[in-house]
Amino acid sequence: MKVHALLFLSSMVLFPSEVAACKVTLDGEDKTSEYFVIDSANDEAYVDCLGQSKCRGAIITDCPIIKCFDNEACNSAEIINFTDSVICEGLHACHRTNITAANSASSSGKKQKVSCIGSASCDVAQISGETLEQVTCSGLKACRKVHIQGPKIVKCHDGHDNTLACEGFQP
Repeated sequence: MKVHALLFLSSMVLFPSEVAACKVTLDGEDKTSEYFVIDSANDEAYVDCLGQSKCRGAIITDCPIIKCFDNEACNSAEIINFTDSVICEGLHACHRTNITAANSASSSGKKQKVSCIGSASCDVAQISGETLEQVTCSGLKACRKVHIQGPKIVKCHDGHDNTLACEGFQP
């Protein structure tokens, strides 16, 4: 059961401040209550950008998990200070998106990661973070012309001879 809420689970346990700080702004309006999901069945809190162009141009700050699934789901978005993971899955999901990991996550022991899965996912994106553990790019033109700074591991796989993952990758 998915519940749209910010501060409480069904058991009335207060979430940590990192979850309460999560904010989603779209077209200058605060859309946090519409896009932030607490899925108590899976013990997960995330920003729901599941749908074509759903979070296009959004500014997403201080959130744990951001799920950008579908065509252009988070195209040209700003994802700032994420504390857990960003998942971009679909054609042009996270195309021209700026993704920055929160430095504070290292004190909690979390291993932050970004996954770009699908044709041209994270194409021409900017991905950075001093505490970023891993960036994975998988698919035709996934992470093409991407600029990545900071992760300990960058994995690029799949694609074909003329459409490699991470083509033009700039460390």
